Amino acid sequence: STDEGLTPLHLAAAEGLTDCTETLVRNGADIHAQDKRGHTPLDLSRIWGHRLTARFLKDAMWWKDKQQGIKKSKQLHDLRQVQCCSVLDLPHLGRSLKPDASPWTEVAMHLAEELKPGHY
Repeated sequence: STDEGLTPLHLAAAEGLTDCTETLVRNGADIHAQDKRGHTPLDLSRIWGHRLTARFLKDAMWWKDKQQGIKKSKQLHDLRQVQCCSVLDLPHLGRSLKPDASPWTEVAMHLAEELKPGHY
């Protein structure tokens, strides 16, 4: 990167080099990279009026963010599967809050944490 923190993707976007921008993104360039002023490649393509490049970068950012969201969701799902096979197993795992509490109390608490308001 340059002294100003501009990456090759920043430079390609600022010049409106859409083909070059696409190649850099497909080969792993960080589309969220910021220069020392906090500008992303998308910001620079917009500043310089390169609509086609900006559209590509906007779509690429959306796609990357969506993929990361899916990956995080899958990781959370996998973590929950490891922690507890089924809500119905909770009473049998000896995880009650108090010795005199019903084993179903924890099931209810677990469901309250998992379900969003309005779902119950």
